[in-house]
Amino acid sequence: MGIDIAIRGRDAKGPAGEIFFGSPEIFASTPVLSEITLPFGSWQMAAQPKGGWPTEVNHHGFYRLGFALVAGFIMGVYLIIARALRKASASQLVAESAMSELAQHHLNLENLLSERTKELGVAKEAAEAANIAKSAFIANMSHEIRTPLNAVTGMAHLIRRSGLSDEQSQRMSKLETASEHLLEILNAILDLSKIEAGKLVLEHTDIRIDSLLDNVISMQQARAQEKGLQLHCDNRTPPVVLQGDPTRLRQALLNYMSNAIKFTEEGSSITLHAEIAQEAEDSVLVRFAVEDQGIGIDTATLKKLFTPFEQADNSTTRKYGGSGLGLAITRKLAQQMGGDTGCDSAPDSGSTFWFTARLARKDAADTQHDEVSPCDAESELRAHFSGRRILVVEDEPVNREITWIMLDDVGLVAEEATNGKEALALCEINSYDLVLMDMQMPEMDGLEATRAIRPPTPLPKTGLNVRRPA
Repeated sequence: MGIDIAIRGRDAKGPAGEIFFGSPEIFASTPVLSEITLPFGSWQMAAQPKGGWPTEVNHHGFYRLGFALVAGFIMGVYLIIARALRKASASQLVAESAMSELAQHHLNLENLLSERTKELGVAKEAAEAANIAKSAFIANMSHEIRTPLNAVTGMAHLIRRSGLSDEQSQRMSKLETASEHLLEILNAILDLSKIEAGKLVLEHTDIRIDSLLDNVISMQQARAQEKGLQLHCDNRTPPVVLQGDPTRLRQALLNYMSNAIKFTEEGSSITLHAEIAQEAEDSVLVRFAVEDQGIGIDTATLKKLFTPFEQADNSTTRKYGGSGLGLAITRKLAQQMGGDTGCDSAPDSGSTFWFTARLARKDAADTQHDEVSPCDAESELRAHFSGRRILVVEDEPVNREITWIMLDDVGLVAEEATNGKEALALCEINSYDLVLMDMQMPEMDGLEATRAIRPPTPLPKTGLNVRRPA
């Protein structure tokens, strides 16, 4: 027995009641067997035997029963398919909703990331501007503080050279000690700031370890003698020329030596050591150490000694003074030079402060002349350069006066200018053997004036020495 099936419905594209399958007459003579409703449409199904329902009375019930069974089976299959379609449609809606939410979250994340990037950019620019302002402030404060301080120390030096009574000499020594201490603190703060800002530039010049150690010993000899201390030197490095930054090495050694003299009681001794700790083809690692017989340091305190502004304890500061910056600066300098620092000590047993620095090798044939001491320099100037013309460019009148007196004492002829413009005008009409140029001055600073005075081809009779801000 054949069956005629008709399906009608509505979706997004067609009108309501549109016949999708079969003949519309089937719906006219047969009730709806099933209806399916989905979010995107609804459908109805009707069915009847082919040729219509039979008219025989005896078989009418049989036909209807048989057709109902067949139609029921078809309807069951149809309902299973419809249920599967509903589930698939629901899953599709959930997936589409999840994708929509994910896309929205992605968009929100992109917007948030863009906002944070902009905020970080603004914060970075603000930090850079603050760092520039800090550097400018430190440079200006350096100039403003050093200028009068140099005037104090310079005048004290000139007054002492003119001759003093014993009482006056003692008072002058106290004045010089106070000014030197203030200058040391200022230099320490500026050095630490420069190192932390990454603006410390190391020199790469010739170094003789023996000359370096002798220089440090001679600079500390007077202070040691005042306390009755003996200074010894134990140099185990070979007599070769190395390359590095002698100024920073000397600074680190002087930090250690000053502390050793400060914390060592009268009648004891201090030894300055130097040895090769490690050798490479093109460099050596030199270990410097200062061994004293001072008060010693306990293990807990040793861990924080190389931290800025740290000392053993508050009583140390009250008794011995100091800013607590020397060891921190020494560690940073050593690390800049490819080394490190440390200390071996115990209470009442003295201390050995050490640091290492990597220095480049240099051919022994290419050596450097030994440094000339201040006394020898004065003799050399009087003997070989007397009468040479020097232009002193300095805006601070006291510093100009001190410089003029010191140059005049060694037989040099000094002339003065208060800023770069005056110096430029004088150099156009006069010939100078040397120009001592300050950097920070009104109207025209030292760098601008130097560029204007020094042509592409240097003048044969004029030397230039640009001095950093006092």
